[in-house]
Amino acid sequence: MSYYDALKENWRAFGDIEQVTYADAAGEASDVKARLIEPDQKMLSKVGGLAAFQGDYATFIVWDVSLSGKKPAGGGVITQADGVKWTVQAVEGAQWKTQWHCLCIRQVT
Repeated sequence: MSYYDALKENWRAFGDIEQVTYADAAGEASDVKARLIEPDQKMLSKVGGLAAFQGDYATFIVWDVSLSGKKPAGGGVITQADGVKWTVQAVEGAQWKTQWHCLCIRQVT
């Protein structure tokens, strides 16, 4: 068994997983498993020093197995069940690419 296969469903270990939609120019994936966490300073440094606006930023941990073959990228949009939309600013792979850490900025409506 590969590391990916061993870890791809580890989202089940968290009680705060939500279902989101991920969309980009190539289409949309729904029922994506995601966990909203506070952004870390390393990720914020990737968006050109905008750390002064940290309240508008969040990191979503998104599980690869639920993305229907898509890979998150800058410019993609994560939509929460309550309709709040976040634009992906930076992406890092984690846990043998079973997870994507997406630094996002909240869209103003």
